[in-house]
Amino acid sequence: MLLSLGMLAFSGTASAEERDPAGAQAIFDQAMSLMKAGKYQEACPKLAESQRLDPGIGTQFHLATCLQAQGLLASAWAQFLEVESLASSSGQTTRERLASEKAAALEPKLGHIRIQVPGAARVEGMTIERDGMRVGDAQWDTDLPVDRGEHELLVKAEGYEPFKATVRVADGSITTFECPPLRKLSASGPSIAPSSLSGAAAKPVVAKGASVTPPLDGDTHGRSGGSKTLVWSLGILGVAGLGTGTALAVNAVSKNDASKKQCDTSNPNQCSAGGVDLRNDARHLGDIATVGFAVGGAALGGALILWLFDSGPSPEKAAFRPPTMTISGGLEASPGSGRLMIEGKF
Repeated sequence: MLLSLGMLAFSGTASAEERDPAGAQAIFDQAMSLMKAGKYQEACPKLAESQRLDPGIGTQFHLATCLQAQGLLASAWAQFLEVESLASSSGQTTRERLASEKAAALEPKLGHIRIQVPGAARVEGMTIERDGMRVGDAQWDTDLPVDRGEHELLVKAEGYEPFKATVRVADGSITTFECPPLRKLSASGPSIAPSSLSGAAAKPVVAKGASVTPPLDGDTHGRSGGSKTLVWSLGILGVAGLGTGTALAVNAVSKNDASKKQCDTSNPNQCSAGGVDLRNDARHLGDIATVGFAVGGAALGGALILWLFDSGPSPEKAAFRPPTMTISGGLEASPGSGRLMIEGKF
């Protein structure tokens, strides 16, 4: 209970801090001047901001009037209805009557969208968005009031290619959009050409006086042969690294054994100059062999990981041919130094 009270207190403080009556009044005055000059496109956002800073029935009524003058009839209609409700609950009968009359006059002029989703097109988890706002399934097959102009529709579901369409709505008309069946994503990504979305199966049904323009959407995301080339390259480099490391390790052991023959058997640390040189060479070769093993192991591990993550069946994999790669290497060793050289050409 204490935690809940604390949260309520914090919420009330935050709401109070967001209110700015003085700023709201200044913006409201600017908006009214713009409306008198017929600049509704500039005035309406200012009225909306004034309403956010200091909500009031009067400001909301002027906002609805501005939206109506701008031609956004559905938005104005919704604002008038809200003003009617607020005025009724606060006993402002004059504003309630005016808002009710305004809303009633606008209602027959509204444009509507009817989103139809046939049973064959419905899949689990499907969502539809209109202009970035989700249209719940309870709103499907319902005439939804919207402002005139273009509206973006997005249909998506996990495991399917998203479908986008642009719907144009006119005042006083009903635009019907029929959702097409979504295409499943393949293992290699979408394989449908963009132009296929404009086929007969993808065309929404449109009411008289309205139009729908499906965009050329659906970019393909197929895999290229670049990842396969990298897998083969890493594999070849890994084999070359391990092979070179093994050869150097064998050579290092051989030199170390040879150095022991030039050392005192009772004290292995007392050796001739030749024995010391052989032992140093063996150590250098052992260090280079360690690097070869590390590089080879890392390359083979990377090739294996890339192959596993890119192992899905795809036309590119079936047609892919391993790249031709030539590996050449060399070892240069001298007393006190050593160098390993590996060169590859595609």
